Amino acid sequence: MSHNIFADLGFDNADEMLVTAELGLELRLLILRKFFDLDRLPARLGVTKTEILALENGDYFCFCSKRLRELLAKVKEED
Repeated sequence: MSHNIFADLGFDNADEMLVTAELGLELRLLILRKFFDLDRLPARLGVTKTEILALENGDYFCFCSKRLRELLAKVKEED
């Protein structure tokens, strides 16, 4: 067993999948802590409601790691 469940399951792109999952989870938790009005969040972050729903549901793999990093940066600079 490794520290990467995706590698353990035999995925070819396991490292990228792990990064995506970790970034997505961090973003989701930050959003939950910082934003109470999720209806306004898409406009504030420049995303669609569908993307916010995906994050809320833990569907991080519809994003590339670059996009998740961009969103994390936006959330972190919001006050």
